[in-house]
Amino acid sequence: YLEPLDTNTLFGLGRAIAIQGSFTNLTKDIDGDFLSQRPEGGRLVYKVISETRLPSMERLRNDRTKEGEEFSRFLQLPDSFDPRIGDLARTVIEQGSASARLDKAIAIEKYLQTQFSYSLDLRVGGADPLPEFLFDVKEGHCEYFATSMAIMLRTQGIPTRVVNGFLATYYNTTLNSFVVKQREAHSWVEVYFPESKMWIPFDPTPSAGTSGFGSTTSYSIRLKRYLEALESIWIQYIVSFDNQEQQSLFRSLKVKFKEYYQQVGGLSGQVESEIGNWWSEVRGDLGFSARLSAIGSGGGILM
Repeated sequence: YLEPLDTNTLFGLGRAIAIQGSFTNLTKDIDGDFLSQRPEGGRLVYKVISETRLPSMERLRNDRTKEGEEFSRFLQLPDSFDPRIGDLARTVIEQGSASARLDKAIAIEKYLQTQFSYSLDLRVGGADPLPEFLFDVKEGHCEYFATSMAIMLRTQGIPTRVVNGFLATYYNTTLNSFVVKQREAHSWVEVYFPESKMWIPFDPTPSAGTSGFGSTTSYSIRLKRYLEALESIWIQYIVSFDNQEQQSLFRSLKVKFKEYYQQVGGLSGQVESEIGNWWSEVRGDLGFSARLSAIGSGGGILM
């Protein structure tokens, strides 16, 4: 369920191989991204099938095949390129005694992860931000880390590209789904391995820039999970009119609510009674009209 976003890109796990949904002008670009025009209202509902398996480290380490000419664009360097960046890349690789493509990528990834700091307080402000980040400031957000790794590897003749997307770090156990927010927008790197014919992901950003909600179980976080679950159910009710699915989803969420109350017991009897009455209406105990009214009131709270 993709909420309105200022892009025509359809998001999914890496290496999407199939996509299903009601789209307008679905296309796939040269880099394998799926694109579609937004419907009225902006929300998209679709399914993606992705191949998530990666080759073994041994196979990647032994991959010394030369890539084809069509990958030359992933070796391009900026016109105003600072030669110190290439020197730094060679030094890092030599210090790590890296010879294989995989080991060179790992060496530079680890260097950026451990010798630099993550920060959203941008101190880079010169005309040539990349060398300023690498040699002076040494802190920044994910785009600086991803761009640095890509350029450093390209100076060593390794096709590399920067990927912009989202991290899926927060799993809502009530909803049994990942909930991805705008704040989880992220940039990372993919390196091409010709023998496997695959782009392999690397993330040079320090862990401080890739952490999500963590494992907190505070009352507010648990309440947030239930509200997100309710919102998801409201979306499903609006966009699909499968009555059987509606009943199954509401029953599941009701059970989760019951388990939660038994664990924390923090609500007053009056509030608990009101919620119980609402659930009775939602599941249709008081008739179809009452059910629609209850769903509408719950959805109104979430909107």
